[in-house]
Order: sequence, then C-alpha cells, then structure tokens
Amino acid sequence: MPEQPPDPQQLALLREKVPEVYAMWVDVVQKRNDHELWQSKKAIRQPYLLARLGQVFGLVAVLGVLVLGGYALYLDHAWIAAFLGAVDVIGLAAVFNGNQNQPRRERNQRT
Repeated sequence: MPEQPPDPQQLALLREKVPEVYAMWVDVVQKRNDHELWQSKKAIRQPYLLARLGQVFGLVAVLGVLVLGGYALYLDHAWIAAFLGAVDVIGLAAVFNGNQNQPRRERNQRT
C-alpha cells in the first residue's frame, strides 16, 4: 500500500527548520521508489530469464550428445551413433520449439 505524502506546508516547514531530516526523508522516498520499480521489473523479467537459461543449457546438452554420437561413430558403433543422433534431433526440436505448439488463445487465457 503506497504511503500518503505529507502535507506540502509541513514539508516546507521541515525543509526550513531541519534540512538534514528533509534530505534524509527525500533519500528514503527515492530509495523506496527505486526498490518498488526494481521489484516490479523483476516479476516480469524473471520467467523470461529462466526460460532463456533453460534454452542455453538445453543447447549445450544437445551439442554434447552430438559430440558423443560422433565419437561413437568414430569408434565404429553405428547403431549407438544413430540412436544418439535421433535423440539429438528430438532434443533440438524440444529446445527451440518451446510453447509454439500451444494455441494462442490458451496462452492468452493464462495471463
């Protein structure tokens, strides 16, 4: 709940008589406003940052499986390499597909 600002006449009187307290009050109000702004932005950005981090980790995992499949092919284990290649293609689709297969109407109803 936002705090009600004091009366302007009281602020002017406080500014004249005790400027240190007035400066401290202004500083506290500015810090509170900055903190509230930061909290509101965090609530919006946090899910997107986590989703982006998940995509990066997924890409690293997919590339790791691709390297492992290439190494298996190098060791003449073609069936293992084929299996890992299929898993890799499915993993790539999962990493970059995200929520694309969800109808837009369902996504809009959630928000």
